[in-house]
Amino acid sequence: MRCLFLREAQVKSCCASPFKKMIVRSSVEADHERCSSAEWILCPAAKEHREDHPIIDRCPFLQESLTQYCCATPSPKFVPYGDASPSCCRIESHVYCELYLSTMYPEMYNAGKNPVTDCPPSTQNIFYSHNHMWIHIHDNRSCHIGIDGFLAKVLRRVETLSFVTTTGNGFPTVVLTLRGTNLRMVFPHRINQINPNSYLRMRPAHLVSYPFTLGWLFEGMEPRDTSSGMRVPLEAGLMNSGQAHEWMIRESRRLTDYVRNKIASTGSSGISSMTDGGVVSEDLITHLAPEEMHQLFNEFFQVTADPADPPSTD
Repeated sequence: MRCLFLREAQVKSCCASPFKKMIVRSSVEADHERCSSAEWILCPAAKEHREDHPIIDRCPFLQESLTQYCCATPSPKFVPYGDASPSCCRIESHVYCELYLSTMYPEMYNAGKNPVTDCPPSTQNIFYSHNHMWIHIHDNRSCHIGIDGFLAKVLRRVETLSFVTTTGNGFPTVVLTLRGTNLRMVFPHRINQINPNSYLRMRPAHLVSYPFTLGWLFEGMEPRDTSSGMRVPLEAGLMNSGQAHEWMIRESRRLTDYVRNKIASTGSSGISSMTDGGVVSEDLITHLAPEEMHQLFNEFFQVTADPADPPSTD
């Protein structure tokens, strides 16, 4: 399914002009246009270029082509229709476009929600790993990967991030840095044609502010077995949205128990403190020492992606 804002247009441009500009062809202008009539010989730009075999009834430097553009942007950019470069507008990936989200779902977008993951019709394509990452599998078996709301709430803020996996095939891996501590996230399935969301390097805050929209980490394709050629299902071993809902509730309770029994009971100074109930503070991560952050991360957000190459925190 392609983006509903994607449009097609017949455009014209002049190869003789030093300024390359595409102009949408209009049927009204066709009969009064110098370029497509014998009057083209009066054009100064055409006179500067020699044409051995000129066409009498139209300018030889007039170029026409079919293009695509986004009608949601105030300054559309025309892209040749036959351009082989991939475009998220032509496939389901357009649901992660900032312009698409802000135009179609302004209220949800401003609230940091994604209509793809938060609306019932699409939840069957969303799966969650046990280290709190999600994957959205599109109909063409391409996918987007990010962190879930639970992890985003715990992190609260990410100072920088570095993509360990930047291309090719493998386990999508990223290193998150907060308060000078590096924490590595690995998605537990191999992905083909990995492409990271490089925009996050400039706006790392979007990872936790918009974990299901602008904060996506990787996109890619479902891999195939090299020997049989059969596809390797990306959802294998992962939880669907219904299962994840109940699991998230249990994880919240487990986090409270972990903080009470493992951290609050001794504290970073080693002195025992009172644990009289309550819930985990939203700014928990800011109160932890580096070693405590590693312990918490290894307990809840670590996963062994490959027995031969287990991920670890730095």
